[in-house]
Amino acid sequence: MKHDYTALDSAIKEALKSGPKTFRNIESYPKVKAEASRLERVNNEGLTVYEKKDAWRFIDTRLQALRKKGDISHIDQSTGWALKGHENMR
Repeated sequence: MKHDYTALDSAIKEALKSGPKTFRNIESYPKVKAEASRLERVNNEGLTVYEKKDAWRFIDTRLQALRKKGDISHIDQSTGWALKGHENMR
């Protein structure tokens, strides 16, 4: 199923504006959490338990897509993710 990830991408970037964040910090950011939950609901409607996708998977997928696009980077496990050019902001 194809989804529009614009709102989730924007929420992730907004979460990272104040500096690098770990996956858990990004996941708990209110706008990210709300959009990922919405995508989970829409995606999983009518699917079997084996086909369903958890909200955190949408976030992980978009983090990887934004990294490949060059918008964000992964610094390390303890520091997490940052907007491109803001890696040293802590």
